[in-house]
Amino acid sequence: GEGGGGEPEEEVEVVEVEPELVAPIVPTLSQELGAILDSRFGAASTQYSGLVQRTLRSLREERIQLAQHLHDVRAAFHEMLAAVDNKQPVVSAFVKEFNEVDTDMRFDSRTKAELVLRIEEMRNTLWTLIETRKAEVETRLKETREDGWVEKRDHALKGNFGFMMQLEVDRFFHGVEMLMDNVGAVTGELPLEATEGVLKGIGDDAEEVVEAGGG
Repeated sequence: GEGGGGEPEEEVEVVEVEPELVAPIVPTLSQELGAILDSRFGAASTQYSGLVQRTLRSLREERIQLAQHLHDVRAAFHEMLAAVDNKQPVVSAFVKEFNEVDTDMRFDSRTKAELVLRIEEMRNTLWTLIETRKAEVETRLKETREDGWVEKRDHALKGNFGFMMQLEVDRFFHGVEMLMDNVGAVTGELPLEATEGVLKGIGDDAEEVVEAGGG
């Protein structure tokens, strides 16, 4: 009634209904295309491994050549420095001539002048031998520094490391192509970014192959 003494209204319980889970549809890859992609991946991996092994072998050979070349250069230069020169025969000849002078005549002024002259001649001869030897050593050192061996080895090392970097880049792009081919195979559409791959140029035939495999 309107008097306000009525019974309280009952609360209505709200029941939440969970949505039914639907299993997602997983695209499948046909056996034929799977075999093609697997074959391409195996061939690419074999080629990559072979080229990397060949490049690493080339780097090992470069290291061996470097060690051998440095050893040969040091040995040849040491042999040249240790070679016997003609300074000792010059000194021995002077000492022999000096010893042949009579002891009493050594105090004579004219004899002293002659001995001083001979000493000066010996000194000039020794300096000529030293300067000639120095010129030969400097020439040999210059030829060793400018023979181009270091530049050639540097170019070879840069080529090998650059080739390995290119192998890694090619391997990465090959993996991208494989992913694009896989997406194209399971969806029946080529990705817009795909430029090369097993499905390129097939056109409408790709959809027929996918449908034949139940994709």
